[in-house]
Amino acid sequence: MALFVPLLCYAQDIDYAEYFIDTDPGFGNAISIPVPAPGDDLTLQLSPGLEGLDQGIHYIHFRARDVEGRWGSGMNAVFLFIDLPSSAESEIQQVEYFVDTDPGFGLGTPVTLPSTGSDLTIDFSVSLAELADGDHVLYIRAKNALHTWGQVYAEAFTYTSTGIEEEVKSLFKVYPNPSSGHLQIELSDQPSDGFRIKLMDLNGKLVYESECQNNRCELNLELPGGMYLLNIESSERSISQKIMLE
Repeated sequence: MALFVPLLCYAQDIDYAEYFIDTDPGFGNAISIPVPAPGDDLTLQLSPGLEGLDQGIHYIHFRARDVEGRWGSGMNAVFLFIDLPSSAESEIQQVEYFVDTDPGFGLGTPVTLPSTGSDLTIDFSVSLAELADGDHVLYIRAKNALHTWGQVYAEAFTYTSTGIEEEVKSLFKVYPNPSSGHLQIELSDQPSDGFRIKLMDLNGKLVYESECQNNRCELNLELPGGMYLLNIESSERSISQKIMLE
């Protein structure tokens, strides 16, 4: 991670700068940032060491000292540290699906993979045996070589059986799920008057509501992590599904 740090407006030239992550070790005891030449308007480049850092959100702090030994005001930034797996470890090893009710990780209906890889396009058929007429949600998820399950892809559909033939019509897609708060919703049809999004917590309290004017809606939610019930309403129908915010 390379950073450029602007240090400005000191009464005297800056001759020393330092940074620390999360915990302040005290003035002069942090990790020094090379200063090529003293000056009162500097932009310094550094590559902070992240060895041994736990995955998650951290705070990096910067400060500088002038030639008179006076420390200036500090600056800080927030960053998310993730230790990404190698390309081999991130390859998809298993894919499964389920309709409406989650049976648990690894207990869904398995999908036959033509090969492993980190970016796969797979054609497969979904069994609709004993499925009741009405609206349903199809969920698909994958697991990598580290046995880590990825986000769930969800697509709603309506199912109708006359005993002679079956009809399946896509309703909407929601992804990713779980989500950090950034959520995409796509309706298969263009509603004549748009559609409404409602989000309820598990106590039934309405925590978010929005109007969408076309068949696609992008949400940026700032809500506590947990399970929520997403309801999509249009003049044609209303359907709900659970989503997880991380």
